[in-house]
Amino acid sequence: MVVALATLLGHPGLQLKVLVGQDALDRPVHSVAVSELVDPTKYLMGGELVLTTGMWLPSDLSSLEEYVDRLVAAEVVALGFGAGVVADATPEPLVAAAVRAGLTLVEVAEGTPFVAVIRALSEILVAEERSELLHVHRAHQDLSRAARGGGPRGVVQTLATQVAGDVLLLDGGGRVREWSSEEATELLPALAAEINRIRTAGQAATSIVEDERHVALQALGNGRAARGVLVVSTGAAMTKLQRDLMAGAAALLSFGFDQESPTAQRRLRQAALIRLVRTGAAPAPDELAVLSEGLLAGGPLVVVAARGPKEQLVAWCEGLQDLGEERALAGLIGEEAYALVAADVDIDVDTDIAAGVGGGEVVLGASRPVDPQRLRTAFDDAERACDIAVERGARVVHYADLTSGALSVADPWAARSFADQFLAPLDAYSAESGIDLRGSLMTWLGHHGHFDPAAQELGLHRHTLRQRINRAAQLLDRDLEDVETRFDLWFALRVTRASRNTRVTGDH
Repeated sequence: MVVALATLLGHPGLQLKVLVGQDALDRPVHSVAVSELVDPTKYLMGGELVLTTGMWLPSDLSSLEEYVDRLVAAEVVALGFGAGVVADATPEPLVAAAVRAGLTLVEVAEGTPFVAVIRALSEILVAEERSELLHVHRAHQDLSRAARGGGPRGVVQTLATQVAGDVLLLDGGGRVREWSSEEATELLPALAAEINRIRTAGQAATSIVEDERHVALQALGNGRAARGVLVVSTGAAMTKLQRDLMAGAAALLSFGFDQESPTAQRRLRQAALIRLVRTGAAPAPDELAVLSEGLLAGGPLVVVAARGPKEQLVAWCEGLQDLGEERALAGLIGEEAYALVAADVDIDVDTDIAAGVGGGEVVLGASRPVDPQRLRTAFDDAERACDIAVERGARVVHYADLTSGALSVADPWAARSFADQFLAPLDAYSAESGIDLRGSLMTWLGHHGHFDPAAQELGLHRHTLRQRINRAAQLLDRDLEDVETRFDLWFALRVTRASRNTRVTGDH
């Protein structure tokens, strides 16, 4: 998530005045840092708006130029001078130094607390994330409506509009079935080899650059040979949102290729439905109930994630399908398999029977029972349980057995909603900086707030860890010394499983 400096400066009530650098307000701000040090650069990561009252700044132009040069070298986005503490207005030598170095300089009015600027950035990040999620949801709804109203052609045309590119839909023989424009077909000769590889080699997807066009190809269906290929061509590399929309469109289009035997039709339709739910691109619950012949219209469901050799995963999926669609749906997504099963299905017994191989090498992770509307979060729980099963060498691990205390009694949906909102500023910062604040916080909290052992476990210098914790406190606008805040933070991190062994360094 990127927030332009102009957006932050325009936040209502901040009273920030741009003195230098009006032509550089489109630069992204990753965080706000408050420092009175003459050289704060070892505590910066780049992309900051640095705020200072000038308490310890030198007054001569030469020294101020050195100060500003250090900030520029540290890739600081802008410097904010707080008026009314040391000086009533920004000193002219500081203005001159900023002009010379090309650093954006902002004056913070006397009545504006620095913490208000930090809080404003967090509010903007949360608001923009919500807006993006709403946009994604609506885009997937548009694709679903296009599929219902216009079939494959409607999906192709809608996807072309959403990605601002050209879209082709090919059948299993590589022949064009639908296209968004005549220009889209002109790429076919150059793509012949890639299309054939997708169709025959079981390759799920690929991306290439051809004649300055970025082309993504996605197989349709789950057989050894693709039953269709979706081709999307754009002028620039596709964004994550565009890739998600393409995946949703591919899942929807898979429904249109049910031309095989009833058993194959059921297998492909169930796999496509699994992909729809997993990617968050599924239609409304009542529509899902129709597509799944009643399973999703019933009571609570359990999501099961499975890993193992592909042949055994296929056998496992087919065995579960034999339990009947009123009790189970199953399908492959890439190299893993997933199932939606009724809450009364005995995961430990029925899934062994379904595999038909006495369990074999298939490893399972099962979520808690959830309402059909909350399946997206249950996929995450099932995957986490499957991770643990692999680590332990267990056949089946239930997510409910992994949690205790507050997590065991909290409503999963409400807890995840709280955690996502609480941690949104950290996630936005980490996405831009590559710094894993979640992992650092979890390790630090696990050592009861002691920096030395936590830094040693993370492989960081203790000052670097302290800098990360301070940055997190600024982003959250919370006092991390407060026991209630620490509980909220620990709870949110546990809910979202931030303790997975993912450590991003680079700021030693």
